[in-house]
Amino acid sequence: MFIDGDHSYEGVKTDFEQYAPLVSKGGIIAFHDIAKHPETWNVAVCNYWEEIKTAYESSRVYRKSRARLGRHWSIGKIEIMLSIIIVNYNTFDLTCKCIESVLKYTALHDYEIILVDNDSSECPPQLFKERFPHIQLIVSPLNVGFAKGNNLGIAHARGDYILLLNSDIELIEDAITPLLHYMQQNPAVGVVSPMLVYPDGRIQQVAGRFPGLRYELTELLRLHKLMGPQSLLGWHFDHLSLVDADWVWGAFFLMRREVLDIFPNKQLPDDFFMYFEDVQWCYHIKKAGFRIVYNPVARAVHHVSASSGASAIAEEKLHASLKNEYIFWTKEKGACYARLLMGLRALKYLSLRKPAFRKIALVYAKVFLKGLPAV
Repeated sequence: MFIDGDHSYEGVKTDFEQYAPLVSKGGIIAFHDIAKHPETWNVAVCNYWEEIKTAYESSRVYRKSRARLGRHWSIGKIEIMLSIIIVNYNTFDLTCKCIESVLKYTALHDYEIILVDNDSSECPPQLFKERFPHIQLIVSPLNVGFAKGNNLGIAHARGDYILLLNSDIELIEDAITPLLHYMQQNPAVGVVSPMLVYPDGRIQQVAGRFPGLRYELTELLRLHKLMGPQSLLGWHFDHLSLVDADWVWGAFFLMRREVLDIFPNKQLPDDFFMYFEDVQWCYHIKKAGFRIVYNPVARAVHHVSASSGASAIAEEKLHASLKNEYIFWTKEKGACYARLLMGLRALKYLSLRKPAFRKIALVYAKVFLKGLPAV
């Protein structure tokens, strides 16, 4: 790709920032002088080159000059460091707001945005390309769910790091760059999530410990009051400090590409249509030796459950999560373990002595007594 040299410093900078993300991995950007006053352009390129060198790793960018018909050339080899994958299902306005916020606040140059449309009926997916011509759009003929939708994006991702970003996330600052730098400085970290907040500023409980018999007994017997808030995380933890978690929400899921090497076909498990897949992913990632980290150095707004419909989400999520969790633990530790876990959770909700919790307890108790209903 060639950048017109007939520009001031500001012009060269603007062109580079606009076109660098569009160049394929290993591709070339060439700044060439077709200006009437080449000495002015050369100064602009030389000045901006110092900024380019700080924006990219030294192994990713090089510069060389050579005489060619009296013109000066500066050549940069651009690779994609980060692939941002967004799955859209009937949330056109929110998805547009998500993409706009990424473009507005993200200081990185070498990233790509891959949008997967999950057979939305709201509007033609090509409207995204009309509004954001630089994104890569993948149109699925079926609504394949959250996990499979992300895998469609992963199959096209070229970045060394991959960010799974919910369509209902809105950046209010550069939340991506500091987390990416943190991962570069901490190679043992496989996944990191920032602080997510509701639109009114309340903090969401995105970091947790794996559910299990120990977890349920700790809550049932109120032992976490003696063990401290980091023993269970979740709503027990204020989410104001960095912590090694067992799992984090999949809403803002930044991972290094090497994590995919532990999975068949280098893709995330996608046997669940929606819910509990983030626990499943983190369980295997952590088991492989990677750290899962919650890092509140950055914040983003999460318009929770916008793609599912706020009125029906609570009951739908309860039943879908329970089903997926039961299947997961049955596969990992056996049906007896899974049913006992459901029984302990039913007792925990009963012990809270509130009508809403008693209703939830009844759902878990039925699974404990009869197992998962056939679907």
